[in-house]
Amino acid sequence: MLLHLRQGFHHIEFSQGWVGQLKESEQTLREALKRMHEVFGENKIKHQVYGVLLNNLGLVCDDTPRYEEPASFHKQAIDAKKSCN
Repeated sequence: MLLHLRQGFHHIEFSQGWVGQLKESEQTLREALKRMHEVFGENKIKHQVYGVLLNNLGLVCDDTPRYEEPASFHKQAIDAKKSCN
C-alpha cells in the first residue's frame, strides 16, 4: 500500500507539472517527501522513489528564482540513488 501511495504522489505531481501547475506540483512533492519521512524516517533514502521525488522537486524549483534550492535537491537525489544500490 505504501508503494502505491508514494507512486501516486509522483504521478500527481508529474501531471501537475505537465500542465504548468508548478506551484501545486511543488506542494505535492513536498507533501510526499514529508510523508516518506514520517513513515520511514532515516530509511526513506533507501526507497528509489524518494530520489525521484527529490530530483523532480529540483526540476520544479529550477523554474523559480531560488537558485541554490534546486541544486540541493539534485544533490540529495544523487545521494539517495547511491543508497539504493
